[in-house]
Amino acid sequence: MILTFDTGNTNVAVCGVLDGKILFKKAFETKLFTAGEGYLPALKDIFEKNNITAENISGTIISSVVPDADNRLKEDVYALTGKYPLMAKASMKTGVPVKGYDEKGLGIDRLVDCVAASRYYGNPVIVYDLGSATTMSVVDREGFFVGGSISAGVQLSLDVLGEKCARLPALIARDHQGEVKEVIGKDTVSCMTGGAIIAAAAMIDGMSLRASGELGYPDSEVRLVLTGGNAALVYPHLLYKNVIYDPDLLHKGLALIYDLNRE
Repeated sequence: MILTFDTGNTNVAVCGVLDGKILFKKAFETKLFTAGEGYLPALKDIFEKNNITAENISGTIISSVVPDADNRLKEDVYALTGKYPLMAKASMKTGVPVKGYDEKGLGIDRLVDCVAASRYYGNPVIVYDLGSATTMSVVDREGFFVGGSISAGVQLSLDVLGEKCARLPALIARDHQGEVKEVIGKDTVSCMTGGAIIAAAAMIDGMSLRASGELGYPDSEVRLVLTGGNAALVYPHLLYKNVIYDPDLLHKGLALIYDLNRE
């Protein structure tokens, strides 16, 4: 089993991955790296509840967008497993080479998503990862990462409205997941949630169609893979025909990258 860690601004998600299958998935707060015991208590709890021992683990790998947390997580994982984690980075072997894109600013999470999407769902493929930001990443028919787009995430758009517009309330998108059904809202809350969630789906539909056209393929040949913390909110509202929801895409990609780069 490979232990995979996705360190985001809010949470660290950890998965056990074996042959592309997710054995378990848990999360704890990223800010714990500032605590006296760091991540050790949270990791020990996960190990105990899932009957994990060091002998069960063949390797560990971390994808992170929080550099300040990296050293503490690496040390705490090593303390429990005896294996020092690999840090996912663009210079590693991925199986998805980059073409025509400035790699200096390329987030490793986008590339990891593409590794898994390409492997499990085939090329060409568009990946939409809906987290704090909403990112589109595109792999062409030949298996090259060729670029994409970045826009404000679903919750971020609501946060900005609540902060910048005096008469609009602060809302949490997930609290209204089952309520969003129509584009035409009947009150302020439904207008805001529809404007964040359904509008995100409409953007993804339109951008995916445009990306397919720019690639020169009919959209029927370009699979769309949706992932990320807010993907479940948006997925039911998509009109794009060739779409898959995979909440564990990044962890599957990390396991693949570990296999390509282990010594």
